[in-house]
Amino acid sequence: MDTCRVYIEEIGTNIGDDPQYNQNHTQYEKVKKDVLAYIDNYDQIISLSSDTYSPKGAPIAEEMVSTSSFIATNAEQLLALEISRSETIQEGIQSDFKGMMLVTVIVVAIVIVVALVMALRLSMAIVSPIKKLQNSLSVIAEGDLTVSNIPVMANDEVGKASRAFNKMKESLLNIIGKVKESSGDLQTAIATVNVSVEENASG
Repeated sequence: MDTCRVYIEEIGTNIGDDPQYNQNHTQYEKVKKDVLAYIDNYDQIISLSSDTYSPKGAPIAEEMVSTSSFIATNAEQLLALEISRSETIQEGIQSDFKGMMLVTVIVVAIVIVVALVMALRLSMAIVSPIKKLQNSLSVIAEGDLTVSNIPVMANDEVGKASRAFNKMKESLLNIIGKVKESSGDLQTAIATVNVSVEENASG
């Protein structure tokens, strides 16, 4: 019967102290009271009868029969309450799990959106300078050197190509400037020679 005492105490421990389940606690106390009374009666019968039958134990045995009926009824009610409590706990766990899953999905969606935005911005940061460089090269290929310098925003390959383009454009402008200057000097020299020739011819 010591095992029964251990079992009934374990049941009380499993129910816990949550005020939400006061009805379970009340029902448990009823079952515990009946079980302990049943155990006490059993111990009395054992002590009275020892190894031989004693008529003194008959009233106690009748009381045990009555108590066992109460134990069965109260235990069934406690079992029903505990099943209801388990279902409530399970529903709470499922609700928490669904909430956690919803939060997880939202976080993942936000991460995906942020990643897409960052990828788009990175793509634009790479593609835009290349397009500017391509357009500027096309303008120069047509003989127009008035195109503006390409801003160099980084020291990567695109930045190096943009810097090289700007240097090339400046070099072309310098060469054209020197050619124009030399052409002007040449025209002046030719004009001087022509004047000299004319003076010699007239003189």
